[in-house]
Amino acid sequence: MFIKSVYIDQNSLAHSDSYVRNIPSITGIAPFLSLQAPVTFFVGENGTGKSTLLEAIAVAFGFNPEGGSKNYNFSSRDTHSTLCDFIKIIKTVRHAKDGFFLRAGSYYNTATHSPILLAYPFAQIYSFDRKTVAPIRYRETEQYQVTKNFLD
Repeated sequence: MFIKSVYIDQNSLAHSDSYVRNIPSITGIAPFLSLQAPVTFFVGENGTGKSTLLEAIAVAFGFNPEGGSKNYNFSSRDTHSTLCDFIKIIKTVRHAKDGFFLRAGSYYNTATHSPILLAYPFAQIYSFDRKTVAPIRYRETEQYQVTKNFLD
């Protein structure tokens, strides 16, 4: 693990003109989002801030918001939010030698809707479906419930 937690400066965000200050799940993070497992999933309905937060974390960690490795940094046009300006990454003592950010619109949509991927052993799952981001158990996720009901 390379990221221990994500700090959001809610005070500065609240006084900004960023649209992000109107996303309840983002403004409900108070003030740290702890990442305690090697794999963390964000789940929730479209428009709840999952991609916005993931891209902000990637940018704050040094990745290009359009995806790629840290050595692949370009911009055709800025399409990411300004949330990265209001967050700080609290890193672990381990240093990432390399990495790759797969932009939210690609693989990420599959991951947030797949009960198979969410079943990854010891993964941490955060739900964005309430006014705050909160941990949720695998069997409590909508993805699990829908699949279980279908199979039953």
